[in-house]
Amino acid sequence: MLPHVRLFNPGGPDRIAVLRAEPAWPSEERFMLLVSRGASRTKLGKAVLLGPFDRAELDGRMREEEAALRNEGFLPAGLEAMTSALKAGTARARALAAQRLGWRRETDAVPALVAAFAVAGFERSSILDALGLIGDARAVPLARQEAEKKLLSRRRSGVEALRNLGDTEGLAQARARALERLPAALHQALSQADTPIGPALSALSARDLGLALDTLYETGTERAEAAVKAALTTVEIEGPHVWRYVKSIFKRSVLRRDAGVFGLLAYRIERTARKSEGTEAELKSGLDGVTRKSPVFRHRTQLYMMRLSWRHLRRLARYRPDLYAATAAEILVHYRPSDASEPSGLSGSLASCHLLHQILRGRSPRFELVRSSLSFRHRGKKTTAHSETREESFPDLWDASPRAFVRLLAGARLWEVHEFALSAVKRAHRHAVEAAEPRDLVAFLSAPHEGTVELGLEELNRRFDPASPDLELLTALAEDGRPRVRDLALQWLEVSAPVWSTSAGILIRLLGAKDAVVRDAVARLASPELAAAGPALRDELAHQISRILLQPEGEPGAHDGFALVATQALMPELLPLLPMEHLIVLLASGSTGARSVAGALLGWHAEALDSIGLARLAQLGSHEVASLRGSVRSLLRRALPALMADPSPLFTLVESDWPDSREFAIGLLREELAPRLGRETALGFLDSSRKDVQALGRDLLFRDLGALDGATAAKIVARLAQHPQSGVRRIAVEVLLSRRAEEITLSEDVIGLLRSILFDPKSDRMSRTGALSILHAAGVRDGENARAAAALLGDFAGTEGKHDFELVITSLAAIRLAFPGIPSPLQLLAGEAP
Repeated sequence: MLPHVRLFNPGGPDRIAVLRAEPAWPSEERFMLLVSRGASRTKLGKAVLLGPFDRAELDGRMREEEAALRNEGFLPAGLEAMTSALKAGTARARALAAQRLGWRRETDAVPALVAAFAVAGFERSSILDALGLIGDARAVPLARQEAEKKLLSRRRSGVEALRNLGDTEGLAQARARALERLPAALHQALSQADTPIGPALSALSARDLGLALDTLYETGTERAEAAVKAALTTVEIEGPHVWRYVKSIFKRSVLRRDAGVFGLLAYRIERTARKSEGTEAELKSGLDGVTRKSPVFRHRTQLYMMRLSWRHLRRLARYRPDLYAATAAEILVHYRPSDASEPSGLSGSLASCHLLHQILRGRSPRFELVRSSLSFRHRGKKTTAHSETREESFPDLWDASPRAFVRLLAGARLWEVHEFALSAVKRAHRHAVEAAEPRDLVAFLSAPHEGTVELGLEELNRRFDPASPDLELLTALAEDGRPRVRDLALQWLEVSAPVWSTSAGILIRLLGAKDAVVRDAVARLASPELAAAGPALRDELAHQISRILLQPEGEPGAHDGFALVATQALMPELLPLLPMEHLIVLLASGSTGARSVAGALLGWHAEALDSIGLARLAQLGSHEVASLRGSVRSLLRRALPALMADPSPLFTLVESDWPDSREFAIGLLREELAPRLGRETALGFLDSSRKDVQALGRDLLFRDLGALDGATAAKIVARLAQHPQSGVRRIAVEVLLSRRAEEITLSEDVIGLLRSILFDPKSDRMSRTGALSILHAAGVRDGENARAAAALLGDFAGTEGKHDFELVITSLAAIRLAFPGIPSPLQLLAGEAP
């Protein structure tokens, strides 16, 4: 906005003087200064035209002209009237006059304000607030005096005046008194930098919470203000013992020009007013100390506070235009889709969002204010905004503070707010986005408006140079955790790996990212780069990673990225840093990632076999960590001579739940140790429930099966016949089939085996065919075997399929022909020769 000054001279013939700047047409960067004076606003003489000037020259020349007029007796317009009001009228009129003087920061009014303060009553706080805003050191004694008062309104004005006056000593004294009023636990948390304040606040009762929040905010420290702001986002501000202190914090934020706290409270007051009717409670008055029933956050209070919030914004626009857009933005960022309501009649979905309407649609002819509820409705028929019409209040102030648009795009959660900011950026303020901080651009990616997301991606990609990436920004993206941000980080990591992988500090941060996808990608991309890196970088990374792995993991998976890089690229460097005693500790109690590194390193240590022993090593071969199982396999191969003497450690490993461990143990037993394994070992393997172990047992058993005598073979068959699995019983059949026919006797064990195979629906055809072949061969040899075979075949004859039927009939016929006297279900036809 171009400067405009109005002056008043109560004693001269020319009572009005006006200084006004205007563009020096056709140039938009040069300005003319117009100086007019006269008896009244309607009787100004011909203006004196000075210039043209550039902007810097214009401000200096205007100050010179204003100083010259003041030397003639001219004063700022309204100053005499306001200083006169300080001496007469009601307390309310004096308070309002003091407020206006404070907003205008009229240093000429300080003597009048000090004099009025000496005799003031209820308006005393307003006068001190004005003195603080003016910033004149003559007010320091008065502010220190009020800061010691017990009454909240007077103490608040005194402390905030000290803050605005820059009185460091007085403010320190006030802060010390405030700390004494805090509960002990809260005081302790505030005094210890590493202790969070939030839990101490949460432990307070509703009766004590409000005062504690106001006192914390009074201290003015960064930690205290952050804790107060966090608490105000969730606390029920309308509570009887909370509201008066929330209102006090609101007033403090106005005096401090604290846009963040003011914006949060203005929004929360409006939002709460839409849902709460307020209440009544027995409260003690701060003025007379009497406890009486008082209304709390009723409808009148709600409307007053909403009007007060908008009035503060209007005053900022008039007296502090540089602060208006930033403060308005801090209100708008808090609106959410949940603030919308169902449209009704001429009222839209955002009709009850009073401040949002005032800020974004305050100049719109389409809406009118319903004063009874401070809601907005359409004037007559509903219409939409014209694309080129600017409906926001004070558009020039928004244009003068384009950084506010970036704040909206980064923090707002309402689509309509983003549409407003995007329109402004596209219209004239793209430079604001180009100058935005990286963290703001990252926040764009979580916006509810697709246009904002695309704008953020476009600007981030414009800034990104794969050959010289912003490593801090890249790390921030990787650590963000949101899916959209993560996807962008993964793209950048892929194309810039040769750069970021050369920085140990950046690598450690990236490998420690919370997102497992990011950790895995970093480890995958960094490992081949580190393989070709210099020894200095590799040694530094190995030292840092070894220290990290020896510490508790914290969150599950936090060590995984470090472990992946360690096992793929840094094993030689880690070997001297993690001796056997450290590996044993990590294997026993380390994180999953630490155990994987320890397991991989185990195979590199020459003393591992002696330290652990074969029996324990075989147990570790079934560990859940794959790298440890790999190291165990390597060590067991190196221990082959010892296993030749005692292969029993491998017997544990063949029963491992991990297929890779079983495959290794079975292969080693079959290829290297088979000659040293006896028949009992083979039968032990056949007792296993695992098919691959049973196959090993079969191979070992059949290796010398032909050399067995009949009695030994019968014992083996009897043992295998008791196994519950059909696969092992099939091996028993194979053992019988391997014997000569005259060696087969249909003992009770053999008949039981054959019956279980024939009547088991899960038995395969080969097993059944083998069983029937055994019955046929034994049944035609002698009468005793024939009797047993005919009985079993007779039982089975009614259940067989077509293939088995032919075998059963053939066997029964052969037995009947060989032994006609044996009972059989097969009857020969009459007249047929036996």
